[in-house]
Amino acid sequence: MKELVLTRNYFWEMLNFKSDIARNLFIWMCRHVEYNTGYVNLSSDIRKEISEELDIERNTITSALSILKKSNIISGEKNKFQINPELFWKGNHELREDLLKTDEIKRKFNLYERGSYTI
Repeated sequence: MKELVLTRNYFWEMLNFKSDIARNLFIWMCRHVEYNTGYVNLSSDIRKEISEELDIERNTITSALSILKKSNIISGEKNKFQINPELFWKGNHELREDLLKTDEIKRKFNLYERGSYTI
């Protein structure tokens, strides 16, 4: 059985995003995230699909990704992004808990200081 985890209240805070486009892109990413990894592929072809589905320009996707990165909601470059597993996880709960303990994830998403995220 697939597990979907929305943690803390960050997901609901996204409903108050100043950028509807960033929120919609994040929701799209959550629907397409790899199971048990949190990674989302955003190749050129996929960005074209997103721009058509969300009715936005491709350069607007880049701006929305920047907002999500600055908010510590995602991490990544170019075509490969990872959703912060503290905020959203699609997969095995125990695997998520183990992943959150790794230094790589703690550094990537600045989980050493568990303050609130700016959205």
